[in-house]
Amino acid sequence: MQAKNYANYAAHKVEHDKLVGICAGLQTKFHAGEAEVTDEVGQMVKGWLNSHIPTFDMPYAGALNS
Repeated sequence: MQAKNYANYAAHKVEHDKLVGICAGLQTKFHAGEAEVTDEVGQMVKGWLNSHIPTFDMPYAGALNS
């Protein structure tokens, strides 16, 4: 994205960083025995992907293919 000078790179990275932060927090809690990988966690990830791909990924496809 940066190599193609994609204008919305910063916003796109923020979305990914948010998910990484959520996942890192869940991983820390899981290893501490404070959380489980539940259907709710799976649904959260699925929901994020279902929202993120059409909203954030599809708009830059043209820029990356140019």
